[in-house]
Amino acid sequence: MTGADLVSRLGIFARTFRRDTPAEVADAVIGAGYALAHWNFAAIGRSTLAADVRDARTARRLLDEVGLDAPIGIILDPANLLTPETIDQQDKIIGEAIDLLGGRVIGLQAKDVVASGYSAPGAGLMDYPAVFAQLARLGPVPVIVQDASEDDAAQVRADLVRWYDEASVR
Repeated sequence: MTGADLVSRLGIFARTFRRDTPAEVADAVIGAGYALAHWNFAAIGRSTLAADVRDARTARRLLDEVGLDAPIGIILDPANLLTPETIDQQDKIIGEAIDLLGGRVIGLQAKDVVASGYSAPGAGLMDYPAVFAQLARLGPVPVIVQDASEDDAAQVRADLVRWYDEASVR
């Protein structure tokens, strides 16, 4: 497990790059060094389940209700599970989420926890090497950056690759 292993699975929210056309956004994503861009319903004003599923137990209950054969995966967003008041329990909370959601985790959302809500990874309280160490229990999944500005995109990418490397030596 090295940072180089992460590079092909590292993406960023498409809305980070304000352009006139989707092709221009795609070019900006590639230019910033990301392999993937995340385009979600919220970005175009449609509702998502994310507003209704705020913890791992609720997500597990949803998965149980739809059944094991349902084609549904979970994008694990650790920052949504944490607050500044619970950040000291990060390992426990994320560990429980991975225990409950297991192989249904198909991606990781990367943003950070700050007093006012969320920010780009590295600008807040989360321990990303610890997140990646926990995530190693699942196997490789895409990692999508959220809440980064275009100006910060390259640095966030470099930080995530470095933290991934740090996780491999824990």
